[in-house]
Amino acid sequence: MNNIRTANLLVEARVISKISQNDDHNYDFEQVKFLVLRKLEGKSNHEYITLDYYLNSFDDQLFIKPDFELGKEYILVLIQCDDGKIFLPGGNLSRFRIEENKINQTKMTKIDFLLLLQRIRNYENSLTDIDSLCDLIDEIPGEEKLDGEFVIVHPDFKNKPKGEEPLLTFELNHLGAKDKDGVQLSFEQVRTALLNAISAWNSVSCSYPVFSISGTPYTGSGQGGDNRSTITFEHWQGLPNGRGFSMGEGQINEYDIVFNSELRWNTETTYPISYPTYAAPIYPPYQYFPTIGPGDLQDVATHEFGHAVGLDHVLKSEYTMYTTQYQDDLWWEKTYRRSLNAGDIAGKIYMDPDFSVSAAQPCPKMLLANQNYEPLSISGTLTVPANCYLEIEPLIGFDSHGDPILLGRELQFSPNASLTINGTLNAI
Repeated sequence: MNNIRTANLLVEARVISKISQNDDHNYDFEQVKFLVLRKLEGKSNHEYITLDYYLNSFDDQLFIKPDFELGKEYILVLIQCDDGKIFLPGGNLSRFRIEENKINQTKMTKIDFLLLLQRIRNYENSLTDIDSLCDLIDEIPGEEKLDGEFVIVHPDFKNKPKGEEPLLTFELNHLGAKDKDGVQLSFEQVRTALLNAISAWNSVSCSYPVFSISGTPYTGSGQGGDNRSTITFEHWQGLPNGRGFSMGEGQINEYDIVFNSELRWNTETTYPISYPTYAAPIYPPYQYFPTIGPGDLQDVATHEFGHAVGLDHVLKSEYTMYTTQYQDDLWWEKTYRRSLNAGDIAGKIYMDPDFSVSAAQPCPKMLLANQNYEPLSISGTLTVPANCYLEIEPLIGFDSHGDPILLGRELQFSPNASLTINGTLNAI
C-alpha cells in the first residue's frame, strides 16, 4: 500500500519488448519496454517507458520480481526520479494486469480498481479496501499475535527443533562491504557486527539459539535453493538488505541475506559522531535524500535475523521488527533495533520455545507456545503475574489430513487471575 501512496506516476501500458542482459557486474537483468496507452497520474509525457530489474533478486513482502507478458496490458504504479529514471518500487506489488477489463484475474473491474487507487492515495481507504488490495496482489499478510506485539511470517514457518543439528549456520562473504569512508571492511569486522546481531536473538531467555556464522570466509553469492544460508554484499537495485526462505517439511532450512554493496556500513560498537556523506543510490527507496551516511550493520542485521526467526514487520516504531522509514531524517543513523523489545522477545519465544510451564517467565509479553500441537502436561493452579496477561489459543482437534483445528478465538486471563487446570492443556 505504501508503494501506491508514494508513487508519483501511474500509467496504463502495454508490453512491447522484453530483453535479458548482463550489467557491468555480470548480474542478469531484464529490460521491459512499454507503450504508454494512458497516463493516469503524474507529470511524465513519455510515449514509451523502459523498466530494468534484476533476475537474481530475492522476493520479500516489499518487493516481488516483476512478471510481465509480451503484448499484455498493465496498470503500473511507478516512481519517477528527478533525473528522469523510472522505477517499479514493489515489483509485482506495483503492477496490475488488465484482462478483459478485469484486474489480476479477479472480478474487480478496471474502473473500480482506479477508484480503489484513488482512495488509498488520498488516505480514504477502508479495511475492506485493504483486503481487496491484498486479494489483487495475492499478498498473504503476516499473522498478528498479542494484538500486534509480533507478527509471524506464516504459520508453517518454523525453525528446526531444539537439539536438531545443524542449526542455521550462515556463510559470510564480506567482499563489497565498505566502511563509512568507502574502504573495504575486513572479514572479522563484518562477522563481529553480525555475531552481535545474532546474539540478540540467541540469548533470549526461554528460547533456544538457532543461528551461528561460519568462521571461514565464503566466496560465492547468495543463491536460493542451494541448501546454504549465506550473507553477502552485492549490487542490488532495491532495499539495503533482503531475505528469502527455503522450506523443507515446514522448517526453515535455508535463509539468504543480501546487503547492498552500494551502501556504506558502520561496524563499530557505537555509531560515529562524524562521517563523510556520499551520493545515495539513484533508485528507490533512497530517493528522499541526495546524500546519506553509513547504515548501522548491526541494526539492520538484527532486523533481518528476525525474519530468519520467522517474524514479519510490526507497526510499533520502537521494535526491532519495525521496518526502516527511508523518508525520515538521518534514517541511516538508527541503532535502536540492535536491542530487542518486548514484542520481539515474545516472538522469539513463540517461534523457538524452551521453558517449563511452571517456571517464572522473565518476559512480560509471551504466548504459551507448543508449535507441534502436543499436549502440555499441566496441573494445579497458575497465577498470572500482576504485570501480565495470559492468552491461550485452544486446539480442539485435527482434521482428516492431520492439520490442527483451532477454536478460532483466544482465551485471555487478566493480571492476578488464577487458572486451574486438571489434566492436560491442548493449546498453542
